[in-house]
Amino acid sequence: MATMDLPCATQATMTASLSCFLFEGAAYNIIFLGRILPAVGKDVLVVPFGIAFNVVWVLALMSYARAHLADPGKVPKRWEEFVYAVGEALPLAPPRPEWQPGQATFCERCGIPRPERAHHCATCKICVLRMDHHCAWIDNCVGFKNHKFFFLLVIYACLASIIAFVTSLPEFVLCLIYLSGIEDGLGISSVERLHNARKTDLLSFVVSGVLSLFFVVLFVPMVLTHIPMATRNETAIESNYSNMPNPFDQGSRVANVAQIFGKCGPDWILPVRPLRPVSDGVAFPRRHEQDETRPQLLDELFEAEDLLPKEATEEIERVWRNRYSVRKDLLSPRSGLQAEEGPLTSLARWWSGAGAACVRPASPGRACGAVRGGGAGVRATTRNPDSNFGSKRELAIGTKMNYASKRSSSYASKRSSSMESLPGESKSATDSEQQDGRSPAAAA
Repeated sequence: MATMDLPCATQATMTASLSCFLFEGAAYNIIFLGRILPAVGKDVLVVPFGIAFNVVWVLALMSYARAHLADPGKVPKRWEEFVYAVGEALPLAPPRPEWQPGQATFCERCGIPRPERAHHCATCKICVLRMDHHCAWIDNCVGFKNHKFFFLLVIYACLASIIAFVTSLPEFVLCLIYLSGIEDGLGISSVERLHNARKTDLLSFVVSGVLSLFFVVLFVPMVLTHIPMATRNETAIESNYSNMPNPFDQGSRVANVAQIFGKCGPDWILPVRPLRPVSDGVAFPRRHEQDETRPQLLDELFEAEDLLPKEATEEIERVWRNRYSVRKDLLSPRSGLQAEEGPLTSLARWWSGAGAACVRPASPGRACGAVRGGGAGVRATTRNPDSNFGSKRELAIGTKMNYASKRSSSYASKRSSSMESLPGESKSATDSEQQDGRSPAAAA
């Protein structure tokens, strides 16, 4: 029953927050600028105050819409094709609450291998690239593809609330004095001018002032939390990692922020996708490991994946094979995947190839083609669609002969005692446990 109530709760939170923010803007424009300022003789301030507030307020609303509606960065179909193409040559590691650069981890809930920095969201029920957290205020995950929009939302909403509260503070105090009835004997002429205003307008203005103060108290800690994490190129989940220095630190604050906003440019201040992204969400650049050919491909990865030219497909796969240490000695020639070939070519050959990779296990508890010595910690096995995968200590990638049905079936996954050779193996922490470890301010 709790799982049924969770989506309703997040939607209610989003509706309440958006309604309050819209009310704040409407009260500021209609009541404060349109009625109260003229009533106290400050007509000259209407235009500059209106421009300063509305520019930031509209940008905040646009950022809100983009953050809520945008895909947070679900694992792309191209990655799934890549995983199927390389098969057992892709080393997998159990997910742990620590830095795991260059390691693909296996999601037991989705039943798929996922790239570095990806985590499973229990609310959205998908794995999200470079996941930061699930935000109830926008009723969406914050991940690789909408982190910029969320970041701008927090900044612009904070600025709009500060502008609204600071510019209306003198009149806010006057309204409180007038409504409380303590203006007698104070001799404040501005308070006397409020006698011509309707009390409903004054009450609405006071409520909007309280909301502005509430948003300031809410957003300032969020800004002070998320800006330092962005300058370190960390997510809310990764801020708890301590097993090694941040492997994705680019060496400067601007370069780290560019991992979210793209290369520095005028698009930084606008709620649009990065015009010059510096990552594809699957393989993130590390310091001293820059690949000069990659930026030419990143722009295309934000567009429709199926429209990429063959050259881009091959180059993307080359980067992924290098990053995830795909073992060339385990790439089967019969699968059609060679060192410089892309997923579409390999899948075409695999589709027309003959037979399964192995027919029966070579020895008890070990499938044909298992990684010797347990170095990769992964084995390939022929999958029976009706089989039950209940073991908890081995990751397996299944060979799938019918590619058309792959999206309706889970990747074959078994975890048994054959993974005892993994160094430092312990009970894997789930992604939900990683999220529980973050600070409340970072949880938006």
